[in-house]
Amino acid sequence: MEISFENGTRGPGDKIILVDGKKIFFWELADMLIEHCNFREYNGLDPIDFINLINESLTKQKVTREILDKYYHTVSEEDLARIAVELYKNEEVIFPRPKLRGGELFRDFLNDCFQEGEVTDEILEYYGLRQKF
Repeated sequence: MEISFENGTRGPGDKIILVDGKKIFFWELADMLIEHCNFREYNGLDPIDFINLINESLTKQKVTREILDKYYHTVSEEDLARIAVELYKNEEVIFPRPKLRGGELFRDFLNDCFQEGEVTDEILEYYGLRQKF
């Protein structure tokens, strides 16, 4: 997975996150993360470890060697965590706290999707996100 960036349109610091040259949306990353949790479970690994890797990375706003060493992970899981962190940091820039929720909105969205086990239209509507195509 190649992660790159373009300048966004919502002011200084806003960036568009590209994965393999394609813009990635919240729900697309959530779908990828949930699919990966299901894959881990199928292979006898604990999906909670992966969810915790993502959440700890969001808390620190970076993927550190300490976090990676704490949880069993694959290279693709490290990439997914890095994408999640970039989306989180971008939300912190374009929807700053305390007036708005910043990256916490993204974290809450992901956790709701993890809890539901999928990205539902109801979750997308609740967070004011576009419906999946």
